[in-house]
Amino acid sequence: YETLLDKQAYLADLRDRVAALSNGLSRRIDSVRREERLLRASERFADEARFLDEGGRLGSGDRIPLRGVPGEDPPGEGAARARPSAGAGNDPEAAPADRFSAGPRGEGLLETLEAARGRLEQDLNRVAEALRATEDLLDRYETPDS
Repeated sequence: YETLLDKQAYLADLRDRVAALSNGLSRRIDSVRREERLLRASERFADEARFLDEGGRLGSGDRIPLRGVPGEDPPGEGAARARPSAGAGNDPEAAPADRFSAGPRGEGLLETLEAARGRLEQDLNRVAEALRATEDLLDRYETPDS
C-alpha cells in the first residue's frame, strides 16, 4: 500500500512536470507564431519600400530611371524593370523567413515545436493512465489503518 502511495506521488509529480513542459512549449509556439507574423509583415513593408519612388509606387514591369543617368523619354540605357520579389504581396501565408525553416530534417521550427508538444501530450496521457491504474489498485486494497 505504501509503495502504491509512493508511486502515486511520483506519477503526480511527473504529470505536473510534463504539463509544465507542455505549457512552456505552447507559449514558445505562440511566440514563434507572433515572431513569424511580424517578420512577414516587416518583409512586406521592406518590399513595398523598395518599390517606392519619389513619384509614387512602382508596379511590376514599370521602368525605373536610375539617378545620375541622363534621362531619355522613354528611358533608355541605365533603366531597369521592376521585378516582383519572392514573398511580396498580400499573402499572409507566404513562405517564412530562413530562421523559421531550420529544423533537424528540413521542417520548420514551428512544425518541430508542434511535434514536440504532440509527443508531450502523448506522454501526459500515458502518465494519466498510470495514475488511474494506481488509484484503482489503491481502491482495491485496504488502508493500513483498517
